[in-house]
Amino acid sequence: MAAAMADLRSNRNVVFTTENGWLIATSEADYTIWSFSPKGYAAYPAVVKRQVISRAVGSKIEMSVLCEASKRACDDLVRTFAAMNGLHLSQ
Repeated sequence: MAAAMADLRSNRNVVFTTENGWLIATSEADYTIWSFSPKGYAAYPAVVKRQVISRAVGSKIEMSVLCEASKRACDDLVRTFAAMNGLHLSQ
C-alpha cells in the first residue's frame, strides 16, 4: 500500500482530500478514485480503487481492493463499496 500511495503522491493529476477519516485520492483525468481506510476502521489497512471505464454503450465501474485485515472485514469492505457502486453482492 505504501508503494501505491507514493505513486499517487508523485502524480500531479491526483488530488487528495479527507472524508470521514478516509483519505481520498482522485484523478479526474483517469476517472479514478482511490479510498484509503482510516486507522481504527475494521478493514484497516485497505485501499479501494474505482475507475469509470467507457464502453461502446454507456460505462462501467471497475473496482480493485487491497485489504490486509481479516477476511470478514475485507469482505464487508467489498460489499460496502459494491453497494455504493450500485451492485448487490450475496453474502
